[in-house]
Amino acid sequence: MKDYFKNFNWLQASYDFNRDGSLDPMEAQFAANAMEYIHSKERSFEEQRALFEASASGIDIASFDFMDSEERREAIENAGLDLEDFDEVF
Repeated sequence: MKDYFKNFNWLQASYDFNRDGSLDPMEAQFAANAMEYIHSKERSFEEQRALFEASASGIDIASFDFMDSEERREAIENAGLDLEDFDEVF
């Protein structure tokens, strides 16, 4: 798993929750789960980027499929993220 993330420095930085400079097995699993979910459907690059960022901010992105637009907006606001950066997920 470590070699897979070597080329994805931004992804490693997003999921390095304890900020020790590397992904431990739990952090790597969170990142892998997010990647699997995001790539499970055809999505634009912008939507993939927005979902990765939301996931790294603690939002359960798998539940986005069951939320309406208002619930998604509320989840993004509660995570302290800027709504304008997430137009792709509405």
